[in-house]
Amino acid sequence: MQSAITFGFLVNWPPFDKDDPTRPSGPKVQNLCRRLGYLEDEAFGPFPGLSRASPLSISGPNGTVRGIRIAPGESKHRVLYLHGQGGNVGVLHRCWLYNLLVDDPLCC
Repeated sequence: MQSAITFGFLVNWPPFDKDDPTRPSGPKVQNLCRRLGYLEDEAFGPFPGLSRASPLSISGPNGTVRGIRIAPGESKHRVLYLHGQGGNVGVLHRCWLYNLLVDDPLCC
């Protein structure tokens, strides 16, 4: 319980569709964020959507790891980004990092 409170991994904010990570947060979430003054805030703003993302799930004897895969262009480079337990994958500064990694010049 202490880690849940400390790291906040029970809270899915900003809310995003785990089955379709390309879709941004809906208008209700965007309106709520706008009213609270968090429209472009990296910690509380809406999920912008990741255009080349798809859900990823890998099962093994110790459980299942779930995440998102962002398909790069034609590149031989790959990056495995592990963000830990704080927040979720939809936080704006992480979305900026994902896009930075898959776009030119890195193309990972």
